[in-house]
Amino acid sequence: MDWFFLGACVAAILGERYLPEKRYTFQKKQIPQILFWVWFSGFVFSEDNAWVLAMTSGPARFLASLNTPSDWSVGQIVLAYVVVREFFSYASHRLFHSVPFFWAFHKVHHNIHEMHWGSNFRQHMIEQILYMVIVTCTFQLYKIDTTALWYLNAFQLTFGMLQHSNIHVRLGPLDYFLNSPHAHRWHHATHTEFHGGQNFGAMTSIFDRLFGTYYAPKEIPKEIGFPGMKNFAVSVPGQVVGSFLDSVGLLKRKWSKRLVGFLDQSPV
Repeated sequence: MDWFFLGACVAAILGERYLPEKRYTFQKKQIPQILFWVWFSGFVFSEDNAWVLAMTSGPARFLASLNTPSDWSVGQIVLAYVVVREFFSYASHRLFHSVPFFWAFHKVHHNIHEMHWGSNFRQHMIEQILYMVIVTCTFQLYKIDTTALWYLNAFQLTFGMLQHSNIHVRLGPLDYFLNSPHAHRWHHATHTEFHGGQNFGAMTSIFDRLFGTYYAPKEIPKEIGFPGMKNFAVSVPGQVVGSFLDSVGLLKRKWSKRLVGFLDQSPV
């Protein structure tokens, strides 16, 4: 997966260079932070490593003890896995936007001014663990073949980078089923059409359309980010620690502001 991952990163960089969706001045000071998140989420806290933590969760162990239909074909199991995983991904993503405790961690992912491929890896470790528990529980429920799972994860990694990239691409008729890069750009917009936002699907837009949270007009959004982002920590340490403090309602205390302010002096 490491070589595949590196190849996908190179392809995304070239795509943004020669097929940009939007022209903007890239700030070189962003590079250290982008490299950190790619290194941390792509290698240190990759799906393989997060998988080990998720496998030890109570729900995953319980589902592993259940029996799945033995007469199902591999194709049926994979399809059921994708649909169930997509539903729980949609539900959890919507939860991260609607509940203040979870939003405190998810804000790290939305703390960007422009879309770029590295944004896909901006994920607080708490969010990553919770998401991997969902994925692992679905995996345990359907006993999906590990080889098929590798291809599914590889596709989701590549598609996730494409969703967050600044590459001009339209998927044609597939836009109706997939959560396209254009639709996901609207998910990251400061403008929210519905309570909590829009376009919560991971790979598809099926559940967004089903539950009325799909919104993707033809034009691209004018502004990326979230209200109050200017008051959010800038550095990685400040964002990570600040999210913990914010989740338990301590971020407004004087000592916590000083702590986050001190951590915000980090070069990354």
